[in-house]
Amino acid sequence: MVDRGGVTDASLDAFFQSVSEITSSYDKQRVLRRVVDRLSATRGLGSHDEHRALAALVRSEVRR
Repeated sequence: MVDRGGVTDASLDAFFQSVSEITSSYDKQRVLRRVVDRLSATRGLGSHDEHRALAALVRSEVRR
């Protein structure tokens, strides 16, 4: 989805809903990590800040 471009709010909502249904925390972090690795906004972030951005992303999804 991220690789193809043209990501809409609706497709992101559907994606994160699907991710929230993954029961394995290891598998969930692998999916989220792959997305973060592809986002241009994370380029140039140090490892610590990248992890903080990913954690914020996950926390925002938990609140939905």
